[in-house]
Amino acid sequence: MDRHNRILRLLLVNWALGIFAGVLFASAILGFDIAHIRSLLMKTDFAIQAIVLLYVGLCITCGGVVCASAVMRLPVEDETLPPGQPVISEATLVEIRAGARR
Repeated sequence: MDRHNRILRLLLVNWALGIFAGVLFASAILGFDIAHIRSLLMKTDFAIQAIVLLYVGLCITCGGVVCASAVMRLPVEDETLPPGQPVISEATLVEIRAGARR
């Protein structure tokens, strides 16, 4: 059961870090008026809805990206490798013959 708690904690912590990054990114967009988004929001009647969509969209996107990258960086559990050993695949070159198109 301890392993499941560790995985859940990994997911939640990384999702929270991604949400924090999304909040920082959305705040930077509005703070620096990138692409004149803040200027456009000040002229519309739907500013609150647009700001909520900006923050929620970036929080979900950045949270998912950070969480997914944490999952992809987990070590592979294989009986032939010592615990914690990263798996390094070897690339092989394959010769391909292509004919000219007419």
